[in-house]
Amino acid sequence: MRCAEMKRNKIKNNKIRKLLIPGILLLAGLLLAGCGKGQDTENGNPGGETSEQQAGTGKQESGQETLYAQYRSVSMDNVRLAVNEGVLAGTFGQLIKMECLAAGDSIYVTGSRLNQGEMETVIYRIGKEGEPFLAASYPGERMVAWCVSGNGISFLGAYAGSGEENAARQYILRSLLPGEGGRLEETDTWSLTEALQPKELSRFYVKGMIAEDGRLVLLDEKNDNMIVVELSSGEVSLSVPMAEYPVAAAYGGEDEALVLTMDGTLYAYSLLTGSREIRGEKLFEQIRGRDHYSIGQKAVYVGGSRSLYAVNISGRQEKQLLDYDPGMGADGSIWVDEASGAGTAVSWDEESRQVSCYFLSAEPVPDAREGRELLTLESYWVEDELRAAAADFNQSNSRYWVEITEGREGTDADASDYSARLDVRLMAKQGPDLLLLSDTFGFSDYIRQGIVEDLSAYIQRDLDPQDYVQAALNAYEKDGGIYALGSGFALSVLLMDDEAAAHLEDFSLQSISRAMDEAEIPMFSAGRARENLLAYCLVNLNGDFSEEKVRECILFAEEYGDDSGYRSEECEIGKEVMSGVDSISTPLDIPDIQACYGERITMLGGIMGHENDFSLVFKPTALSINASSENKEGAWEFIKFMLGKEYQFALKDRLPVRKDAFEAMLESYQQPKTFDIYIEDLDEIVTVTDQYNLKRLDRMGIRDGIDAVTPEQTQLLREMVEKGVADDIDREFGAEKIIYEEVPAYYEGTRSLDQVMEIIMNRLNLYLQERK
Repeated sequence: MRCAEMKRNKIKNNKIRKLLIPGILLLAGLLLAGCGKGQDTENGNPGGETSEQQAGTGKQESGQETLYAQYRSVSMDNVRLAVNEGVLAGTFGQLIKMECLAAGDSIYVTGSRLNQGEMETVIYRIGKEGEPFLAASYPGERMVAWCVSGNGISFLGAYAGSGEENAARQYILRSLLPGEGGRLEETDTWSLTEALQPKELSRFYVKGMIAEDGRLVLLDEKNDNMIVVELSSGEVSLSVPMAEYPVAAAYGGEDEALVLTMDGTLYAYSLLTGSREIRGEKLFEQIRGRDHYSIGQKAVYVGGSRSLYAVNISGRQEKQLLDYDPGMGADGSIWVDEASGAGTAVSWDEESRQVSCYFLSAEPVPDAREGRELLTLESYWVEDELRAAAADFNQSNSRYWVEITEGREGTDADASDYSARLDVRLMAKQGPDLLLLSDTFGFSDYIRQGIVEDLSAYIQRDLDPQDYVQAALNAYEKDGGIYALGSGFALSVLLMDDEAAAHLEDFSLQSISRAMDEAEIPMFSAGRARENLLAYCLVNLNGDFSEEKVRECILFAEEYGDDSGYRSEECEIGKEVMSGVDSISTPLDIPDIQACYGERITMLGGIMGHENDFSLVFKPTALSINASSENKEGAWEFIKFMLGKEYQFALKDRLPVRKDAFEAMLESYQQPKTFDIYIEDLDEIVTVTDQYNLKRLDRMGIRDGIDAVTPEQTQLLREMVEKGVADDIDREFGAEKIIYEEVPAYYEGTRSLDQVMEIIMNRLNLYLQERK
């Protein structure tokens, strides 16, 4: 039964605002890094599917010889944590951002829920079995900070008093240990109201917390200082100014706190005098994906989107602990026991509402890849979104395993070098099974040379084209074949004042200039960089690189462009600014654009040769199959997975390719935005109604939202999609690159236009001749 069908009460709220709250890094014990951003969900009974994966191995010199990771993906949907921006109960609803913490042999997730009309903070515990278990709850309280403390955690909460004391915050610190049945049991409790009240602490300002040896240490970002509270007396014993931005903190031993700053310097602070000394400098200059950190006695541990590293405090040697990772996101926390080689790591995906748990161990765990056929996917850059899709596929498919490689992380760090080497491998009938080639220089060449597989036969065999948006399904069609498929897409639109649009005959540069003159409206925003305008012109040449057309583009960009690259953030078009290119990736973007630019805005396709069509932009990127792959069927299974019902209905920030998922998205945005919240004590569901946030207006500081997308706006989007094409398939990226390389000499005044044109045309003629 759907939650909405179980509701008895409906709570309306038309003013919930999305606040951008930075993630809180909370660390203690051997280490601790906080987990910030969350996703609106709801509270209730625990649930969610789990799976196991093995993340590879690596050696390091700070304790463990080898480190392994057992991976579990845990869905928090069934837990139904109600979340918002920390507003107190009875005001805007109970929608507090979730946070996560790696500690000991468990993962902890905190959030808030509505319980009999009162906000209640809850803590869920996740063990190796992967089931979220309600471990603690605190009615009326909000979390300020938490950290690892010994074998358990310390939790600093706050709540408002009643009556005349309503404005005064009450602070309580609890020491919690896992007890019988998995619940957290209080071993000690301290009231710290008098010590902390003058500081006006909140979870938005605390950037680190340590609770060890009878002291509470807080890194207060708002007041730029470190506060030390003696728990026995409840008094502040030390307040030390901190100029550097802290990213992690830990207890360094008796009377000492270790603080890691953003520039990679590790300081040791005396908890008695406040004096400090440097223990290590520039500890993570070379580490990629520096998103969450933790401090041990021998090393600083750094978790990124793809890897887990250790950097020795003495000597600064960098070691990669895990050389394979299903995808640990930016919002995460790490805990490592250096002596035993055990630990945990966690990340929170706000879009999929998945908690990715990593249980670290010195003992090997079964390799989930064993017995499966390996599929290789390779590109210079692979978005995290595609990595997450591969991790989901690897969990659900028992026959195939997708392994991802990025050229930017290998010896070919330069994109052009990587592209050239990949070309050589592909021409030699080698290379990966799956390719991200639809946005590269050579996609048309690869089709012509037979390097990429025609997917038409696979589509006809396994998919019903009528079930998919035809414009998206056939976006990379050429000469009767389809050579790439994307799982989700956006529309690129040209925004234009309707008065200027009325004077526009076609999308030639002459027509654009004439429309601007006749309407007396500058079509392009003041300060638009010349190189951006030149790119716009070259893309719209539609392959015609005659001397006349190229010269026209260069002069057009010179006249209407600017070297500064400054772009006004103002949305108003009117008589001040005309146009630019924007993107529509959800139905909400239509009313967002109309609200931002006003009723006089016209949205056009703007592709030369296809003036009535809209450019489809695929995200992450459309996938192709290497025609020389020995496992084409496996490669197709992964593409088919991304076109499947489960994956397509989960898309949130791009338009699905499946028609039923596409229509479901359109329908959902025509309904008010609601959250179903489970009230455990009453065993009932209530519904909180919110407004859709308009991101373009939000960037300008205008917080007004809308109740829903209108049927007219929905129909407009549907018509745009029906006219969608992928114009990149016939682009001459190589020719454009030649022009980009030579034209700066003219703009900078070192060569005349005739001199530059002679060089460009010589190079272009040679390039185009070689391609015949």
